[in-house]
Amino acid sequence: MTEYRALLISPGFNENEVLALIRGLRNEAVPVAIVPVVSEAQRGLCSSAVRAGAEAVLLMANGVLVDAEETLKRILPRTSV
Repeated sequence: MTEYRALLISPGFNENEVLALIRGLRNEAVPVAIVPVVSEAQRGLCSSAVRAGAEAVLLMANGVLVDAEETLKRILPRTSV
């Protein structure tokens, strides 16, 4: 059986879909780090996602993830990035 340690959620999902997915996974106690990726236009989702149960949020600016390596190392300390 494959064990996943993190779930990155595409910025292609709207805010309601992202929050519903996070809440659903947390309600089911799925043991995975949840990290939505948000575009600059979706920055308002950051605090809502963390309140819903996300470990972190990655910002994508101009098609590049901002500080992704540092964020993933922080939430997944045993994983090589």
